[in-house]
Amino acid sequence: MLEGIAEKMAALRSALDDHVDTTGRLHRSYRDHGLRDADELETGIWSLIAGQEKDYPTTFGLVGKEGVLEVSMVGHCRVAETDEPADLETLELAMLAEAKTFARGLAIEGLDVHITRMEPSQLLAHPAGFCIVYLEAGPPARNY
Repeated sequence: MLEGIAEKMAALRSALDDHVDTTGRLHRSYRDHGLRDADELETGIWSLIAGQEKDYPTTFGLVGKEGVLEVSMVGHCRVAETDEPADLETLELAMLAEAKTFARGLAIEGLDVHITRMEPSQLLAHPAGFCIVYLEAGPPARNY
């Protein structure tokens, strides 16, 4: 059973790296898209960020154990300034589809991971784009 937040994040990062080629595209440190190289943003990059841990059982001996960790995968991307906003949306939607593929293929012993929601940028910052995938990672024996 994976209990610690750092332990869960390491397992999630490792599983994502094993499942899809994220070489250079998956980071544990968030940096604003303005601080990223243009080359990185053309295909899109991901930052994996730990959030709150919640939903601990109240059973004697399990208090403070087996919590559900909220995790955000924040994606950054960019198209050329001359590209249409629809081109940016296409790139963001491709990144969200990639995240669904990540989640479907994950197999982490001692951890159940699923997507709770996804958000594209709604083209608010064209030509820069972003998307957020919200995940929950918790004990496999629990019903969500």
